Amino acid sequence: MSAQPGCLMFANEGAGASQVYPEYLTDLNILICPASSAAGLLNDPAGKSDPKLMIDDRSYFYLGYAVTNEADIKAFAEAYKDRMAKGLKMDEDLKTPNGQLYLLREGVARFFVTDVNSPAASAIGQAIIAVLIERPGNHGRAGGNVLYMDGHVEFIPEGEWPMTKDTLDALKEIDALKPSPKP
Repeated sequence: MSAQPGCLMFANEGAGASQVYPEYLTDLNILICPASSAAGLLNDPAGKSDPKLMIDDRSYFYLGYAVTNEADIKAFAEAYKDRMAKGLKMDEDLKTPNGQLYLLREGVARFFVTDVNSPAASAIGQAIIAVLIERPGNHGRAGGNVLYMDGHVEFIPEGEWPMTKDTLDALKEIDALKPSPKP
């Protein structure tokens, strides 16, 4: 995750880590919802040529951790606020009062397997881990698109997780932790 407080998006750099863009994500346009107020960046040559401008949480919240329910989000938000206050990066698994929160990575779905005898168990685990959660209000109806770890995207109506009031309030609260402007 980005080390910048309030930037709920992936970091595109890091010692020993592959860059998300352009290694895995080849088109930064997918980080901006065409129906959002930030859609103007999709046609802005300056924006398209600057990955740092495009890799932001204007349209979607990137969590960077395997979360599957509201309790996970609340624990994530508290851990996030604590780590940002201490100047720590979000680059390791987190121990929370709610249990362990695992960084998104290959194989993390194994922690969500409930039936070890099922050959589909890992795929089922990936299908419930939210990776990107759209900011609500872009589509003229209550809810937003959610990208899951298995790659599917689903429009989730308001009131269903992760489009619940408590989850979105927690995300907006940590999104507001923008760094103070430099004098």
